[in-house]
Amino acid sequence: MQAKILKIASAIAVLLLIPACAEDPSQIFTGTQQAIQQNSQSNSKLAVAKAEFGIVNVNPQDYKVSLKPTNKVLLKNDTAYGWRIQLKGYQGQVTWREVYQLPKAAQSWGPPTSAEFSVSPDKTQATTQRTVYTKDGVIGNTWTVAPGDPPGKHTIEVFVNNRPVGKFEFNLVSG
Repeated sequence: MQAKILKIASAIAVLLLIPACAEDPSQIFTGTQQAIQQNSQSNSKLAVAKAEFGIVNVNPQDYKVSLKPTNKVLLKNDTAYGWRIQLKGYQGQVTWREVYQLPKAAQSWGPPTSAEFSVSPDKTQATTQRTVYTKDGVIGNTWTVAPGDPPGKHTIEVFVNNRPVGKFEFNLVSG
């Protein structure tokens, strides 16, 4: 069951980022000049144009992803939720880090899917780090409610180049 939830969450995460991901990441830098521009851009011009959190839905007919803004997520298995941030005027490779803090320990975070994901020893915090290519400055991540997720106030903080770019506080509530 946990593997199925992880596959669904991964599929939604990929769909949420489809507009932001390059089809061929090997084409990110074709020369030194692009690398210099990207580094300069990421360090000096990092600004957030839009940050949102909410319930994530995927239309099964056309796979279009929508995000319904809210600060309450129903404690119902397989409910997808997440965040999306648009970096103003940004294009290129970006590494973001997400720190997800729970009000108390999760029953299970599931098996780690990569070295990009770690859980604190007390199981109250998970850190995800990813490097992506964005054409329009959009980055994001999704989660799904799983059995044993604790109700209460949850917090997700997002960083780019160790600079905070978004903080989302929401409640996981019984329906």
